[in-house]
Amino acid sequence: MNEAKGKKKRELSLGRIILRLYPFVFTACPGLFLLDSLLGIFHGVAFGVNTLVTQVFFDTLTRAVAGETKVSAVLGMAAVLGTVTLGAQVLNGVGNFTYKVFQKK
Repeated sequence: MNEAKGKKKRELSLGRIILRLYPFVFTACPGLFLLDSLLGIFHGVAFGVNTLVTQVFFDTLTRAVAGETKVSAVLGMAAVLGTVTLGAQVLNGVGNFTYKVFQKK
């Protein structure tokens, strides 16, 4: 019976360890923890949006070369792509900054 208890104690998974640590991390600085988590989620979504906008940009460019779309549509999509890329980079920078501040706390 002691052998079964010993095995059970040793069978901690990474998921269980992380779940046990979350309350400690959250209580250390809840505001910064939530901000860092939200920035990580938004940054991940920004990658998906960036991929989608890049696809639409190249589709618009292909149609413009084929003569189906005006060049102004390509320039508009280039502006949208630049804005999305810039936003993703800003989220990345802010996320890295908050992570370093949170890590020090």
